[in-house]
Amino acid sequence: MAEITVAKLINASRTKVWDVASDIGHVDVFHPMVEAAIATSDLKRGVGASRRCDFYDGKGSVDETVTAWTEGQSFTIAITRGTMPFKQADATFTFQDAGPARTMVEVTMRYKMKGGPLGAMFGVLMVGPMMKKMLRGVLEGLDTHCRTGNRIGRNGAITQA
Repeated sequence: MAEITVAKLINASRTKVWDVASDIGHVDVFHPMVEAAIATSDLKRGVGASRRCDFYDGKGSVDETVTAWTEGQSFTIAITRGTMPFKQADATFTFQDAGPARTMVEVTMRYKMKGGPLGAMFGVLMVGPMMKKMLRGVLEGLDTHCRTGNRIGRNGAITQA
């Protein structure tokens, strides 16, 4: 499996950042590629919580389920269905105090591409760099939303207070 890790120092308390990021059905308030998200399980947080995310392009979507959860510290969410070219994929978000009202957030995404060896090569050359850019945008959106309360829209544009 390929693995990508990005990290960002966010200017908000760990409690605030955790509250926003761990609200599984509302990733669309900070994710610059997700137009709409909806919880698809009765469970809204913790292992087993699930959501559907629809992308701004109008064509793509993913269903995701939380597979690991350490309250206030980390969670892992797996793609269970979607239009992306992954055979398997998940992402782990970790949150650490980094000073007064500062939080270090790290996201590690692991994925295996469809298409055997050719898919794996495509994953390294094309998908990996795109995923890294996307994850950086997610963390930037999380930072902006936590600091301002503004909803993050397509490509990181601030859409409302």
